[in-house]
Amino acid sequence: MKNLEKDFVKFLYSKKCIKIASNKDEFFLLKSGRKCPFFINLGSLIDGHSLSYLADAYATKIYRLIEEKEIANLDYIYGPAYKGIVIGSLVCAKLYEKYKIQLKFIYDRKEQKGYGDQKADSLIVGQDQIEENGSVLMIDDVITSGKAKIEAYQKLINVKKVEMVGVLVGVDREEIGVEGNSAKEEIERVLGCKVYSIINIGDIYSTLIGKISTQQREYILDYIMEWGEEKTKIWAKMEKEKLLNSK
Repeated sequence: MKNLEKDFVKFLYSKKCIKIASNKDEFFLLKSGRKCPFFINLGSLIDGHSLSYLADAYATKIYRLIEEKEIANLDYIYGPAYKGIVIGSLVCAKLYEKYKIQLKFIYDRKEQKGYGDQKADSLIVGQDQIEENGSVLMIDDVITSGKAKIEAYQKLINVKKVEMVGVLVGVDREEIGVEGNSAKEEIERVLGCKVYSIINIGDIYSTLIGKISTQQREYILDYIMEWGEEKTKIWAKMEKEKLLNSK
């Protein structure tokens, strides 16, 4: 994947994983309660080829992070329920298949298990195989408010003391969290590690400019100017001015 970001955007858009409203009646209600003109759903990828492509994109990003020394040590891939479980397991397998990087995969339960071998998987599946201070990379689909990532982290450290070396998502929406701060920065503060993404909302907008209407572009930019991180708001304002001047 020479141009990982643009190729990933085009792939997701072709698979209808990125949907953009044509009018305000089609806006999407997010879990955060915000009404958004675009929706990103990696769960739409259900065929073998698409899942293989998805895993390859994540594996390529991780390989680059390791090669660039962004991540020095890595022992575990952690996939939070639910989409993180699917993505994490696929990526763990792809890393070994393509790059011969051998990691272990762990994931959380939504509710604590009260039967069977509780030492092995009462709250975190694979918890009996986690070494103290092991290096963990959390993998998930998107970042919106950041709340789910923090909750998943707290589950994990309640089971075992680990070192978080990063959080990797397919798409960073570059929004502010529930307290009005950058969702990404809040995750980095609580987890003590960097947040990485394959693409962000800027990548999506710039790649799809020729495929979406002027009205759809305005919807996206207006939303970002209201709910985006500070630097993303500045970018959106500049793009909105260029768009209006081109009319």
